Amino acid sequence: MDWEKVTIEEVVSRVQYGYTESASSQPIGPKFLRITDIVKDVIEWDTVPYCKISDDDLTKYKLNIGDVVIARTGNTTGESAFIKKETEAVFASYLIRLVPNTNRIDGAFLGYLIGGDLFKGFVHSIRSNKTAQPGINAEDIKGYQFSLPPLPIQRRIASILSAYDDLIENNLRRIKLLEDAARCEYKILMEQCKDQAKLPISEVLEYYIGGGWGNDTNLADFSEPAFVIRGTDIPNAKFGDITNTPYRFHKGSNLASRKLQKGDIVFEVSGGSKTSPIGRALLITDKILDLYNADVMCASFCKLLRPNDKISPEYLYLFLVESYHDNSLKPYERPSASNIINFGFETYVDEATILLPDEVALGEFTIRVRNYLQMIAVIGAQNTQLRKAKDILLPKLMSGQIEVDGDISAGTIIEMPIKETMAAEDEVIYETKKSKPGAKYYMRTVLAAYIVDTLWQENAFGHVKLMKLMYLCEHLAGIETVSNYHRDAAGPYDNQMIRSIDKQLKTKEWFEMYKNAQGYSKYKPMAKCNDYKTEFDKYYSDKQQGIDRLLDIFGKELTEKAEMVATIYEAWRYLLSKQSSVSEDEVVNEVLNNWHESKKRISDERWRKCYSWMKQQNWIPN
Repeated sequence: MDWEKVTIEEVVSRVQYGYTESASSQPIGPKFLRITDIVKDVIEWDTVPYCKISDDDLTKYKLNIGDVVIARTGNTTGESAFIKKETEAVFASYLIRLVPNTNRIDGAFLGYLIGGDLFKGFVHSIRSNKTAQPGINAEDIKGYQFSLPPLPIQRRIASILSAYDDLIENNLRRIKLLEDAARCEYKILMEQCKDQAKLPISEVLEYYIGGGWGNDTNLADFSEPAFVIRGTDIPNAKFGDITNTPYRFHKGSNLASRKLQKGDIVFEVSGGSKTSPIGRALLITDKILDLYNADVMCASFCKLLRPNDKISPEYLYLFLVESYHDNSLKPYERPSASNIINFGFETYVDEATILLPDEVALGEFTIRVRNYLQMIAVIGAQNTQLRKAKDILLPKLMSGQIEVDGDISAGTIIEMPIKETMAAEDEVIYETKKSKPGAKYYMRTVLAAYIVDTLWQENAFGHVKLMKLMYLCEHLAGIETVSNYHRDAAGPYDNQMIRSIDKQLKTKEWFEMYKNAQGYSKYKPMAKCNDYKTEFDKYYSDKQQGIDRLLDIFGKELTEKAEMVATIYEAWRYLLSKQSSVSEDEVVNEVLNNWHESKKRISDERWRKCYSWMKQQNWIPN
């Protein structure tokens, strides 16, 4: 394309630094747009603070539709936003405003130009050559050179790219509705269980630890790469945008104790300001881990929280979300002389309490909320695909590599990136509609009753073997057990599930768990121990052959055999979620080095024999 070569200075009417003032959460003047407000997909004007300003300065600094603002300092230098709607707002001093000359350049086209990778690469080159605080200035921006198409083509390019933005914004609105629904479920649960006992937060945490920062280059002591989630990354990561998450190098020991896994929560404990309180939380899901597709930890201004089996990760996450919004965290803020706000975390977990719902109510709540959060993750992944597609398309449009002066359809361009996530979204919707939590918990108890009835007289049968057989029935016999397994010394384990099963078995007078003289958990039949059988036939007649095969294989064996099979299967399944194929060496290494220290009591040779035997049985994860 024979387009004119121009600089930013030639196509804008003004390049201007922002207004210096303190932000306020109180509506004392116009909105006060800052760097932290422009790093998201859209400006959330409801969360932008206010500032005091004179009438003369308001006229001078007021933002108008078509303006583009750019961050000029800090880690987010070069981030930008295009002002799309009329809002009484001014921009802060660490931003630079570009006012387009509309006779030369379309405002939206300018916004996409500045938001593209070519301009960000230009900013990076400017910053790399500076020894002081890395940043850019107005003169740097004025000198940026690019190819300028005629105005009609500029508008067409902006129209195509805005189709992506419209879809992303619509998805963000859907995510907001799903978040509101999850928070509503939490409030309903609180009302239903308001008379239940409360515990200090420390008693529902299995583990917590502060994050790390590592080094930006690979050194001898800092050789393990991992993404680092900061407090500022939490809002975007929740919506599937991990673009600005730093990728750094860490000591092996630091990463090992801080590596995030499904069900962990990242909790912000330092940073913030008078208008941006600390305490934001991020629930780590499979989808988030898939987006990073690498090891990930939280930054040193955050804590890794890992709940124990008394509550679910979803429940703790929504407890923290509500605590953030209702200002319950504010008493534990500790302002510093440098205006950074720290959080009295140890005091908080010892003093603050969390309501402990009964197990059935908590389980049903967790299933409902998990569906909402899964849908949020799927839509967030869809937005990630849209962003990637837009980022690929943008330089091709800007350079004329893709011609847009014909009848090219924006709908055709955006169709492909979202197709692959639509099936996943439909699946979540289907699972949400068919989910009947109460029925699934009852079915789970019926299955447990059948296993107990079959094996309770065996010397090697107790709590651990029941848990392993429930796991194997789920994965090898295709049965939903409403579980949330975690890595335990005895293999995949769900303490909350086993306690609930014990309680329901006794309540229905089917079987009772007791401790024998040696202190082992055993079961004995109760008065109505045969009542479950009709229910078992109703729910599991088509699965009974697979269940019986597992009970025949493992019933009389030592529990260790079931433990080994369940552990290998879960490690194998986990690795396949990260990569398309997995070797025997990788599975054994995952078991021996990344599971639990107790696994090393079993030799490498025995794990390999078990792996080979499982392949012979065709017990291979999908």
